Amino acid sequence: YRAAELKHGRVAMAAFVGFIVTANGYAWPGNIAPGVSFKSLIGATPLDTWDNLPMYGKYQIIAWVGLMEICSEMQQPHYLTPGGKLGEVMFDPVAEKYSLWDPLKTMKNWDDAKRARGRLVELQNGRAAMAGVIGFVMAYKYDGTVPALNFLPDYTGELPAAPFAANWHISETAANWAW
Repeated sequence: YRAAELKHGRVAMAAFVGFIVTANGYAWPGNIAPGVSFKSLIGATPLDTWDNLPMYGKYQIIAWVGLMEICSEMQQPHYLTPGGKLGEVMFDPVAEKYSLWDPLKTMKNWDDAKRARGRLVELQNGRAAMAGVIGFVMAYKYDGTVPALNFLPDYTGELPAAPFAANWHISETAANWAW
């Protein structure tokens, strides 16, 4: 379960930073899809920004996460077997290159105790980020659930229950399938 906790914590830390950055109106330079700039997607809330994202942009994000998952599962020895490195994700698992854990190799000289402390801090920050992301979603979606965040604008979309509702609807698709 530690591997899942570590992965979810990393995603939550990225999501938490994404909430803060997007809520303040910052966006990546360039386009997410032909003719669609990142800046043009910024909505009233970060959740609106997700709704504004074209379906192909959402596919890119899902494909990126899937690529990271595949890379972590391809590593030998596997992270769940003796000798495996939990949380170590290499973008070239065969050659063991391009680590996500330490891409700039700033921690290569850390001793085992300092490395273990760094892993523990990462887990704890991931847990806090999971709670923070849920807090943001609840504050945007339901007034009063997080009193300190009552100043945030209301979100009226379908997140978190239907993440693709803004782009795709089962009823519309099923109607197109009918003969």
